[in-house]
Amino acid sequence: RIRFNPLLIIAVIGVIILAIFLFRMVSNASKENIEQPISSAEDISAVEQAQGAAINTDVTGVSASGSALNLGGDDVAPATLDVKLTDAAVVTITDATGSSLIAGSQNAGDYQLSGMPPFDVQIDNINNVRLMLNQQSVALNSYTNGSQASFELAP
Repeated sequence: RIRFNPLLIIAVIGVIILAIFLFRMVSNASKENIEQPISSAEDISAVEQAQGAAINTDVTGVSASGSALNLGGDDVAPATLDVKLTDAAVVTITDATGSSLIAGSQNAGDYQLSGMPPFDVQIDNINNVRLMLNQQSVALNSYTNGSQASFELAP
C-alpha cells in the first residue's frame, strides 16, 4: 500500500496553479505590448523654424515662403551663463523659451547654464553670486534692490 503525504499533494497543486497564473500573465503581457504608432512630429525651436521656412501668419491667412536661411538666426543663438556661488543663495533663471535653467535655493559652487536669450534673472543675496554671460562678467550691482536683483539679461 502506498501512502501520500497530504502536504506534498497541496504543494503540487499550488505549483500547478502558480504555473497557470504565470502563463496567463505572460501571454496577456505579450498582447499588451503590440507597438502603437508613434507620431513623428517634433517641436522645433524658433531658430530651427527660421532656418527651415519662414512662416508668415496674418489676418488674411497663413503663408509659407519656402526655404529662408539666415533670417536672423544668429540673433537668437544660444548663450551660456556661468553662475558662481560663494555661499548659498536663491537663484532663478529662465530663458526666452520659458525653460527653467536653475531655480530655488542653490549651494555654493559653479553652475554652467545654456539657453536662448534674453534670460529672466532673479537673485536673492547677490553678495554670494557672480554671473558671467558668454564669458563676460555681469555687473549685478547695477540691477540691485537691496541684496536682491531682478532683471532681464541679453548678450
